[in-house]
Amino acid sequence: MGILNKTEHDVGDQIKDIRNCCKKLGIKCLSQFTDIQVELVKTFHIEGSDLSCGVCVGDDHIILGNRSSKNILQVFDKKTGHVINTTKFEQDACRLCYDKEQNQIFISPFERKILYKAEIVGDLINHPALLTFNDDYVWASCKHGKHVFIVVDDAFKRFVSTQSPNDSTKMTTVVSTNTDCGTNGMNIVKKTIIFTTKDKEVKCITIQGEDVYCFKDEMIKTPECITALPSGLVLVVDRDSKGSLHVLSEDGNKHKTLLHNFDTITDPRDIWLDNDDHKTFYIAGGEYLQKYRITYD
Repeated sequence: MGILNKTEHDVGDQIKDIRNCCKKLGIKCLSQFTDIQVELVKTFHIEGSDLSCGVCVGDDHIILGNRSSKNILQVFDKKTGHVINTTKFEQDACRLCYDKEQNQIFISPFERKILYKAEIVGDLINHPALLTFNDDYVWASCKHGKHVFIVVDDAFKRFVSTQSPNDSTKMTTVVSTNTDCGTNGMNIVKKTIIFTTKDKEVKCITIQGEDVYCFKDEMIKTPECITALPSGLVLVVDRDSKGSLHVLSEDGNKHKTLLHNFDTITDPRDIWLDNDDHKTFYIAGGEYLQKYRITYD
């Protein structure tokens, strides 16, 4: 009678080799959540800046909020890596929202019950106009359809993006929830709103306000800025310590740490997707802006 010996082997490298062979043969393999990686594409250094927020505009430009002593909005050329224009802003910008249809941005500043709107003409930002119908502290904002959704204390509100600065129409409350201005990020994808809460959660609700999921984990201590990929994956920046980057699955059931810390970015404050490639994104903080790309190992 023969003797059967049982041995165990790590097949991780073998699976990777199989996927590489399939790729060479033109065979598509279904990527798994555990395969997600992040690659640093480029680091931009803007000396003397204190970057707080950003958004991609058009094919070539990024609008940056700079909290340095100058309090400015900068037009940054993402291909050359140069600041090509600046606009004086009366406040410290904390979040930017781009309205592609009207070619304008909405600007929420720190600490004030105000919201601004500015038109973009070429590589220039027109002087931001105050939206006087708003009387809430506003943190994150996001365009969806004809509306701009905003995060305020304990609720989401919305208004029509084409409203003039002096329009007396009040904002409409979408849903009450546990948001707290000063700690929240927000994104809209696949008719769902994904946001962070004052209880250190990442929540997902429908546009109508129905709960989809709620994620909370001690690995993410200070979730603040987030962005969602068209696939439904959610990227979360934890500002604790030197900062870290995390990804959540579309259903909110899976979590993976992509970066345990940032090498140059200090006090990371915002993350946003690139217009050209929705697997490419930017993170800003201090004097540095970094460009990353999602890959599947």
